[in-house]
This record gives sequence, structure tokens and C-alpha cells, in this order.
Amino acid sequence: MAEVASSLPMQMALVDVARLAKVQRPVVSVWRRRSAASTAPFPEPFATVSGEERFDADAVLEWLELTGRGNNPDVRADCAAFASPKGMSTQDDEIVFDGLAALLCLKEISGARLASLTMTTCSTSPMRPIPMTSS
Repeated sequence: MAEVASSLPMQMALVDVARLAKVQRPVVSVWRRRSAASTAPFPEPFATVSGEERFDADAVLEWLELTGRGNNPDVRADCAAFASPKGMSTQDDEIVFDGLAALLCLKEISGARLASLTMTTCSTSPMRPIPMTSS
């Protein structure tokens, strides 16, 4: 099985699949229904988070390439932009996104590698000033 360009297993919701394939969300449901009895059925969800089914991004990517569905010839290159790390959090994607954004801000402000930061260093080390730009 080919893997998404990531060291982490990735997951996608149906809305992510639609965005990746550059189609409307209901189109993905039609694909699932119509391909169910075929030799290449749409991948089964591996989990449901907050009522939303999650699919293995590698399996979705392979299915899109195998069937030629969608309007994006670059699905392999674009997949990681529409997927999220599998098993990283039980939170929904918005909460995970907010947390990752906060970590990136912390890295920028502190100037340190995130792996080297601890609660102690975050609360005692001086922070670099952030240059302000005017619009």
C-alpha cells in the first residue's frame, strides 16, 4: 500500500475527501454508495469521532488513484494538506488545529525547538519580541 507523504498515519473525514478530490461533499456519498458492490469499494471508516466517520487517508488515496475519481490530478501530492494525524487526539479537527497553531506560535515567540520546551522553560525563559507589521 502506498503511503501519504508523512511519518504519521493520516485520517480523513468525507468532507476532507471531497476537498482533496475537488468535488462537492454529496458526490463522495454517491461514490461510496455506487462503489459498495463493485470490485473497488470505497474504503470503510475505521472510527467515528463526534458523529463523523474517519477514513484511512492512504486507503482513500489509493481508491481515488485506482478509480480515477475526482477533479484533482495531484491527489498524492495534496493528500496531507487535507488529512489529519490518526490517533493523535480524540478531539475534533478544529481543536487539534487550534492546538497545533498555538504550538507554532509558541515556537515562533520562544525561538526554541518545541521538543526542548518544558513547562519550566516556557514560564521562565525570556520571549523574543514579535515584529509587528502594519497592513
